[in-house]
Amino acid sequence: MTKFILAGLVLVMTFASCNKSTETKPETAGETNGIEDREHSSKNSLDWFGTYDGLLPCADCEAIKTTITLTFEGAFVYTAEYLNKGFTVENSGEIIWSENGNNITLKDGESFNVQLKVTENALIQLDTDGNLIEGALADHYRLNKLN
Repeated sequence: MTKFILAGLVLVMTFASCNKSTETKPETAGETNGIEDREHSSKNSLDWFGTYDGLLPCADCEAIKTTITLTFEGAFVYTAEYLNKGFTVENSGEIIWSENGNNITLKDGESFNVQLKVTENALIQLDTDGNLIEGALADHYRLNKLN
């Protein structure tokens, strides 16, 4: 009888060891159990509100001294001084966040429409289609956070 129990136990252990082991893939940044982490964005992960400024390229002037203040409540104030032109644009309105929470559009309810990418301590101006500006001057479309 002991031989039968011992043979059955060996048989069970043999079948158990033949089963394929399941390997688990380690989680990578931005994924949780194979599902992309959609909750991580500039809107909810960065201290994006504050004042940003910088000198943006200008086709027919020295530069455009641009200052943008973003409030936590979703409003903005925009000032662009065209250097050596004696011309200043001032605007205010609401911040519209993109679906992914990484880009914003500044809208005044009329024709003013500026698109920006929100990064750590900076805003990067986007083209009219919402894409990063490429080329030799690409690095000059950055406004740094003051506070």
